[in-house]
Amino acid sequence: MNFQPYAVSQSQLIGTFAPDQILRGRVLEILPDRTALVQLGAKRMVAKVDVVVPPLKVGQDYLFQIRQNANPVLARVIDRKSPEADRTAGSMVDDVLSTLNLKNESLTRSIIQAFLDHGDALSRRSILAARALLSGAAGSSEDIPVIRWMLSRNLPMTPVFFQAAKNQIHSPALSSQLIGLKNELSHLAVPTPSLQSLKAALDKFPATEGAPSLVFAAGLLGARKTAALLQSFLKGQVPDLQSAVKQLALVKFIKSPMMASDAEALLGKIGSKLQPEAFIGTFTDYISTHSGEPALQSVLNGAGSPGLLYNVLKQIGFDYEYSLGILLKNGNPPKTGTIKENLLAVLQDAETPAEVRKTVGQVVQRITGEQIQMVSSDPFVAQFSLQLPLPFQQEIRQATVYWEGKKNGRRMIDPDYCTILFSLDLKYLKQTLVSMRVQNRSVTLTVQNDSADLRAMLKKGQPILAEKLEAFDYHLLSLVQTKKLDDRLVEKITRPLAVSNYTLDVKI
Repeated sequence: MNFQPYAVSQSQLIGTFAPDQILRGRVLEILPDRTALVQLGAKRMVAKVDVVVPPLKVGQDYLFQIRQNANPVLARVIDRKSPEADRTAGSMVDDVLSTLNLKNESLTRSIIQAFLDHGDALSRRSILAARALLSGAAGSSEDIPVIRWMLSRNLPMTPVFFQAAKNQIHSPALSSQLIGLKNELSHLAVPTPSLQSLKAALDKFPATEGAPSLVFAAGLLGARKTAALLQSFLKGQVPDLQSAVKQLALVKFIKSPMMASDAEALLGKIGSKLQPEAFIGTFTDYISTHSGEPALQSVLNGAGSPGLLYNVLKQIGFDYEYSLGILLKNGNPPKTGTIKENLLAVLQDAETPAEVRKTVGQVVQRITGEQIQMVSSDPFVAQFSLQLPLPFQQEIRQATVYWEGKKNGRRMIDPDYCTILFSLDLKYLKQTLVSMRVQNRSVTLTVQNDSADLRAMLKKGQPILAEKLEAFDYHLLSLVQTKKLDDRLVEKITRPLAVSNYTLDVKI
């Protein structure tokens, strides 16, 4: 039989499955012209049914094996080894073992059963990889959710990735780890230079401000407006700015990470005598004062949270590997001073005390785990959760963000539709959950808090929030508070590893 997706175009389904994968599916409805509506994993499909003996039945579960990942996606119903009257959950596991030619072992059966129960795709390769990790010294059958999470994001099935993912479940929050490490370093009698540098980065972190970097400000404005402001900023300073060589240099800079090395390359091409750091600072200030939009200007001046979140991610080092790759490609990489960079330097220092090395290693694993949490392998869905420390009144508080949304035909994030959950652990207001739903760029916000009545504060701030959203072409529909936390949303946002289960519903 061949499958047509129930909600999305056939081209978007390509890449979701792979040949020989097995999924558990349930027939929801028998349709005309030898078709059926099938729940296949987390997705609903319209199946063109071949001859199946006995015929498919509504409400019955079957095993489907992908035969061709093309247009259309082709699959077959796996022959059932036991009579229908005698079928149990275990008999489906037997069918998978037989089809994939796997040994009938307890751990292998547990892996298969867990995947079937959650609607995950199974393959011989993924089962063997999972078994190798779980039967190792650091694994057990209780870690099957970690394996499911890794496979859902197409991560390498290696012990390093497995340990980083597993660490997300069992280790304390990153905010707690950073506070603990900072206290541990403050009691060292004679810290090494690498430990002193790390301590300085940790001391500096609570003072992180919201003023965005140049590349973030440019991202808020968009490439076209940033290019126009750059032309205006350099006008009168640089002769013959409209020459082809200089225009090409401007375009290259707009597309770059806009770091000091990028600014140095630009200034050399256009013949400017400005120093790279001075150029970045003055151009950032120029953008803030010449954006032409008051609400956007307040964000660019550091009055809004987007800049703070961005700077926190940068300061911790969430883009460390990406930035390092760019810098190595362009020449000798300068020190960025991020927390992750300093942590890695401490691990490489032979003079680091053993007890500190262990703590630092755990923090590195936690940051790496948060980084890979943001990976989404689904071709038309983006979904991630992120727990991060947030500077608040010179303290470090815990914040959690859960985000899910669609991708367009080019697999880029669709800014018109998304759901965002934002959880804050505050000193006086305690746990506060903000639920944000965006549909066709219209925003509905619900603040959940059972410790305080925030309605007057929200009413006072609603016009300001609406104005700032309008600057980004979003419309605020409502801003309300509920005095009871939604347990379902709390569980969703605090779950250590979020398995992609976002579903799209559109008519055939």
